[in-house]
Amino acid sequence: MKLDAVPLSRLASVKSGGGAPQDPSAFTTTGFPFVRAGSLPKLLGGENEGSLEQLEPEVAKAYGLSLFPAGTVLFAKSGMSATKGHVYRLKAPAYVVNHLAALIPHDPEDSAFLVRVLERFSPATLLKDAAYPSIRLGDIESMTVLAPPDPYGRRRLAEILDRADA
Repeated sequence: MKLDAVPLSRLASVKSGGGAPQDPSAFTTTGFPFVRAGSLPKLLGGENEGSLEQLEPEVAKAYGLSLFPAGTVLFAKSGMSATKGHVYRLKAPAYVVNHLAALIPHDPEDSAFLVRVLERFSPATLLKDAAYPSIRLGDIESMTVLAPPDPYGRRRLAEILDRADA
């Protein structure tokens, strides 16, 4: 299988979440999940996104938060969580805290591949100062990864790796 070195920006839009509401009453048991950096280990451990804090769309709008679609790939871009290398793919739409990078695949079929490539080429390698762990969005966009040139090849590679893990 042919692999090309490509910047992540060719495969996905690189974004960041927004600031977490400081008022605990902003969170409810209905709406869409709010994912924090500390949520990633729980979600990777099998916890359901629905168990996270929830925000109603009008509350999220008042706080300037964007709803990220299912299939968005998340990882911590600041704080000590950025050193952990946790990579998670949203199963449903969710709001995301600003400590997380959110990769929205240009082709939804690339979502599983992005998880796999970030597990192999950890974004933690982009950290410049361990005392103040932080990754700039521009550095994420230009991060080079190896990828098949076509969506079919990327999907196939992700499926092979999923089967190998199973």
